[in-house]
Amino acid sequence: MQVSSDPAVCKILDYKKFLFQRNKQTNTSVKKSTSTKDIQIGLFSAEHDFQVKINNAIRLLEKGYRIRIVVVCRGRQFTQKDKAPEFVKRILGQLEGQPIVVDKTSIQDGARRSVAEIIIRPKK
Repeated sequence: MQVSSDPAVCKILDYKKFLFQRNKQTNTSVKKSTSTKDIQIGLFSAEHDFQVKINNAIRLLEKGYRIRIVVVCRGRQFTQKDKAPEFVKRILGQLEGQPIVVDKTSIQDGARRSVAEIIIRPKK
């Protein structure tokens, strides 16, 4: 309501609709900042598959998502799991031009598979 104008002007609106739109606006901003997207890639993926995964990561980073990139070694690849850290460095090298922050890198060995993961987020 504008009291200073003559005559006074006020806007009539549906209060429930106003509350719904306000809640919807706040919920969407919270979801993007806290949600994490997973990208899983094999240790010996083809070059084209690797580039597709990197392009998806760049697209998600531009949208503001946190990304968890998982490098998986299964079966016969398990014997060459020592190449996983080099593969992680290759991924980070491809993402070098993007404004990112690396939150965590880890390598986990299991009985049947080995996993190297990186968690990255866009720099604010």
